[in-house]
Amino acid sequence: MTDSGNVIGVIFDMDGTLTDSHDAHYESWKSTMEAHEIAYGPTDFIRDFGRRNPEIIEENWTRAGREKPDAESSEWIADEKEAAFRKIITADFPAMPGARTMMRRLDEHGFRLAIGSSAPRENIELCNRELDIEDCLDAVVCGCDVTRGKPEPDGFLLAA
Repeated sequence: MTDSGNVIGVIFDMDGTLTDSHDAHYESWKSTMEAHEIAYGPTDFIRDFGRRNPEIIEENWTRAGREKPDAESSEWIADEKEAAFRKIITADFPAMPGARTMMRRLDEHGFRLAIGSSAPRENIELCNRELDIEDCLDAVVCGCDVTRGKPEPDGFLLAA
């Protein structure tokens, strides 16, 4: 809250901000790509991190010389990847140190809080439950809520 009484909002990304999910995302993408006989390494992951799943799948299929999957197949591949991701983080949740405390304190001081992430809603909801911050949030925007993912600002603008 500012001295003038205006409410200040803070928008957080989920992956790499509130959760240290880098390794879990890499492992789940690598295993999913390899299951579809597409090589996937650290350089690919760095290029893809933070983007929406349909874009990642299309680009990697094309890069491998394969025909891009139709929308239904792409969704199935993305679901496979995200299920693997959720299994990994459920076993050992990777909260960023201090994330829960920071969110709680900001909420207690009257800040409006939002999540703006390209992640699927199911992943965000799982992370919010694990962090125990669901009741602190005023808005949650996921990758399916926007047509253009990062680096475009659409998700953050919608969360605002």
